[in-house]
Amino acid sequence: TRDEASFLAMVRPVPLAYRCVRHEVERRFGSRVWLLSKCRRPHARQLVRAWLEKKGFFEQTGVSRDRLWFCDTNAEKAPLIRRLGGTVVVDDSLEVHLHIPFVRHRILFRPDTEEVARACRVFGIDKVPDEITVIPQGWRNVNTTVAELLVSRHFRNARRR
Repeated sequence: TRDEASFLAMVRPVPLAYRCVRHEVERRFGSRVWLLSKCRRPHARQLVRAWLEKKGFFEQTGVSRDRLWFCDTNAEKAPLIRRLGGTVVVDDSLEVHLHIPFVRHRILFRPDTEEVARACRVFGIDKVPDEITVIPQGWRNVNTTVAELLVSRHFRNARRR
């Protein structure tokens, strides 16, 4: 339809996002990178998949097409992340991060202030918990933060031995 065509043409990838995802695929995580999308309606899921294809996401990032998963709600991401063995999660929703305290490294990327306030009210907290790293902008900062978190974990584990 015309709406679908305009959506596919209008929405652009976030600058540096593909390159940064590719960096994590090639340097750290390989086939252990998944894309989880909260997308309730089948039609919307088709649009997201078509957009990723049209914009070359899979080819440019090295993420396999079978690593794209859809959930109806943010809360549904938690059991999926647990099942997949997620150790580093980058998401723009504080709600997602509050559902996954079992994940060692949680990165809240480009959070929306209204969503953060809503999640704090729902979960009865005053602010983003300290164990969640907040990156207000910049995909390059994601790569640096992931590296720092993994290095600090390595040194903490070495000290325990």
